[in-house]
Amino acid sequence: MIIGEIISQSPDLERFREVLERVVSEAEERGFDVSTRYDEPVSSCETYGGEVADRFRGRIRVNPRDVSDCDALWDLIHEFGHCLQGFPPVELVADRGDPWLEREEDAWTRGWDHVVHQFPWLLAHRKDYDARRAACMESNRRAKRRCMDTQGIR
Repeated sequence: MIIGEIISQSPDLERFREVLERVVSEAEERGFDVSTRYDEPVSSCETYGGEVADRFRGRIRVNPRDVSDCDALWDLIHEFGHCLQGFPPVELVADRGDPWLEREEDAWTRGWDHVVHQFPWLLAHRKDYDARRAACMESNRRAKRRCMDTQGIR
């Protein structure tokens, strides 16, 4: 099972097993496959197909390697936030502009709020979650600048 694989790469996450199981279960109930990904340095949420009766398919890939143990959990919660957002507008898929950054920020908020509602004891880890969120959002802003530079936009 995916939970065992994530924990095998980040053993300290054993203490968060129940949270991992709930997030993975809810993502799967919403039509998402959850898997690990070692070919990319970052976790991701990919959507495909189209909206059918307000449901869409997707894939959450988590890379539990080369991150601090809790970062793999925080990344999963963030990617689950995208699952909660619903299918992204077509214009956001190719555009790395401000709406894309806003969607990223919103996924961090939605994922956290949803999971903390079920596991209030996670509030003790808010500082760690926010640190990961800030680092990832800065990485997203750098990616946006690179994209703009490549396209000659200033």
